[in-house]
Amino acid sequence: VKNFYLGKPFILWSGPNSLETLQDAGFITFHPYIDETYDSIANIKDRFDAIIQEIDRIAKLSIPELTNLNNKMIEIFQHNRKIFMKKLLTC
Repeated sequence: VKNFYLGKPFILWSGPNSLETLQDAGFITFHPYIDETYDSIANIKDRFDAIIQEIDRIAKLSIPELTNLNNKMIEIFQHNRKIFMKKLLTC
């Protein structure tokens, strides 16, 4: 939840197809900037391994690459914050 407000990307450690649930609620996830294929993996160990592999891939990026990646996701951050705030205000 904090990432929606602060404008940060995330990898969601949850049950299979959780990203789809977020998308159905109006949020935009981070494909193609983050490989989200992990979300469709039912086996918990395989899912965990896929998440670790993606975290490792991102961790190997240089600072300029990370900055570029962040800049590409700004519109997603803004959209998600807007949706988050709208949902927060309707609670």
